[in-house]
Amino acid sequence: MLPMVHIAGLVIGLLNPLAQGATVVILPKFEPLEFLQAVQKYRVFLQQYTLILPNAHVLALAKKKSQT
Repeated sequence: MLPMVHIAGLVIGLLNPLAQGATVVILPKFEPLEFLQAVQKYRVFLQQYTLILPNAHVLALAKKKSQT
């Protein structure tokens, strides 16, 4: 969830998973509902070190999850 213009986002979020043979799902922007739908649709397996979320995104996900 780091922006790919940030070196950590590019390496941790894109290049490292691809180098390990993983599939990477990229969304155009962060929308809590779309994020949760993509996780479900693509059966995303979130490893602890590959999902780095800013606190604001965690809060948005928690609010969206409680509304569903």
